[in-house]
Amino acid sequence: MLCPKCGKKLQKTYKCSDCQLNLKQMSWYRFLIYFLLFAEALLAVVSGIRLLVGDAPDGLYINYPMMLEIDRVFGILYLFLGAGYLLCRQSLYRFKKRAVSLYLVLVSCSATIGLIYKLTVHCFYRLKPTSFVFDSLVLIFYAVLFVLSAIYFKKRNYLFMNG
Repeated sequence: MLCPKCGKKLQKTYKCSDCQLNLKQMSWYRFLIYFLLFAEALLAVVSGIRLLVGDAPDGLYINYPMMLEIDRVFGILYLFLGAGYLLCRQSLYRFKKRAVSLYLVLVSCSATIGLIYKLTVHCFYRLKPTSFVFDSLVLIFYAVLFVLSAIYFKKRNYLFMNG
């Protein structure tokens, strides 16, 4: 691995002997690029495929034929989101300049697409307000993830200088 600041090869301790940069404090970054972004991409692709195939409860598309078209639109959006997560992972791995912005946009897009889809489904199903509890927890998770990631990467902004 190369030092993102000076370009010299890093030692096994992830320390740069020239610029004294220590990458050991990058555990959230490593968790993100080696697990979380792959998991988010996989979930988005699986959700997209399920929506495109029309995996809904029996009778939904018969009673609400427009829901099939809505599912297909959101299926395509989820597939693009999955591809975006993989692209973002590669950009973060290579310390690209716009990688952090791309990641924060994808987190907010995930929350927005999920919220709009859930509201649409709730309108068709006419569910009780108690069913919004889980959806609210997911939105809170994305909001916390966005804020903490923004703070984390703001402190390490000097690392992402590659064009």
